[in-house]
Amino acid sequence: MSRKRVEPKTPLGKRLTEVREALKFDEREPFAEALGLTVAMLGYYERGDRIPDAGVLALYRERFGINISWLVAGMGDMFDTAPAAPTLAYDVALLQKISDRVETIFTECSQKSPTRSTITEAALIYNELAKTISDIRDVQMVEAILPVLLLRFRERITTAGSGLGKYESSRF
Repeated sequence: MSRKRVEPKTPLGKRLTEVREALKFDEREPFAEALGLTVAMLGYYERGDRIPDAGVLALYRERFGINISWLVAGMGDMFDTAPAAPTLAYDVALLQKISDRVETIFTECSQKSPTRSTITEAALIYNELAKTISDIRDVQMVEAILPVLLLRFRERITTAGSGLGKYESSRF
């Protein structure tokens, strides 16, 4: 049973609620989780019982592109109109290639890997590759660096001490 909606006591509380609703979060719980807040704390902020600190306001900007001037003072548009960071499109074929190699390495090292571990490790290696080279589409650079990252992965899982799970032993 949902609680009766209480009107916010402050304009800031009203705008915080408007943000959540504009982002299609009907309930506080998933939105609080997305912000890394407790449901109770989000409720205090939205009702105007407490004022969020600068760190919380920054989360709205970082995670959802909310214009902090609008959030705090009602100035401008809800969403920041600054140029958005370029969207990183994954190279699906490269990610699949890495995933296949990770699975092969697990097998060669006589370790059974759940699908989730294979996906996780492939993503970690892909991210490390993306941080290491300036353009993930540069096939020559990928072909030069990828074997090194895969070798490091192999070394991590083969030298893992007893009692360590594969995930813990294979972290970058």
